[in-house]
Amino acid sequence: MQQSATFAQNSSWADAHFISERSLGLYLQSAGQEDTLKRWESAGRTSPRIPCTTTVDAPWSGGTGAWQVANFLSAEQKRGILLDVEDDGTEGGFTVGRRITDLLMAAAIGSIPVLGQMSWASSCIYKFSFHKKRLLAEKGLAGQPAAVPSAWKASAESLVFASYIITAGRQSRATISGDYPAVHTIHRDWKDRLLDSCLIGRLGRKRIVLLAPDELPSHPEMPWAPDFSCARLRGIQNQPDEEFWTSLEQLAGRCEVTGGAFTLEPGDAIFIPYGWWHAVRPLDEFTVITGLAKVPEMAR
Repeated sequence: MQQSATFAQNSSWADAHFISERSLGLYLQSAGQEDTLKRWESAGRTSPRIPCTTTVDAPWSGGTGAWQVANFLSAEQKRGILLDVEDDGTEGGFTVGRRITDLLMAAAIGSIPVLGQMSWASSCIYKFSFHKKRLLAEKGLAGQPAAVPSAWKASAESLVFASYIITAGRQSRATISGDYPAVHTIHRDWKDRLLDSCLIGRLGRKRIVLLAPDELPSHPEMPWAPDFSCARLRGIQNQPDEEFWTSLEQLAGRCEVTGGAFTLEPGDAIFIPYGWWHAVRPLDEFTVITGLAKVPEMAR
């Protein structure tokens, strides 16, 4: 298998690579099923080729509601833990303060009886990135909400993303699909190459649907996205949100498909190996997770 800086820089390479991995038996048939996910610590490697779960001991100290979390984020930014503006130009270029305001407004609209949670404006999602050097220097800020599983091994060179991902509401605007159809939540983590990722539950619950890398073909021009016109997605891509999520879980649960679903609760962590398709949605009205991504071991 290729091990270089050109690791999976195009869709055709990625698809051929994952077909090869399948032939080597690297994907277990029910690897993503909730009752058969391996414990990360016993998987034999820090970067196994199937999703694994574990728990973190550090308690969440950022509060239990939107206002408490907002105050926590403001304090973390002032302490130099969080970037005020994302250095990759994402999140609209908004400051921490502006993103907090948007989250609070969405949470307030969502709290209006009956109509609030149905409103387009009641949902949103933002990331709040850590200063990576500070995160690594303090070994995951032990005892703070950023604490990471012991099996997660990353260096200043390999760590690509490290952030809080916070949602208000439960509509599509609280997922990465934003204003696009919910099918656009299906992705694999990527920045110039495929990445290993880890999601850590801090507040509220999120549902994660997983599919092995070769279960969907890659988009010809966007290796991080599936080919939405493929047979498995064609029939569900324009379904209303709830129907789509039901259909996607049914697809991941088929006996002939390597995939499944997992509910990420506070204190849980899930390792998602490079190339694995995943889609994440909030189950609760306000959620906080820590999201981490790094360059895979084989690509270093």
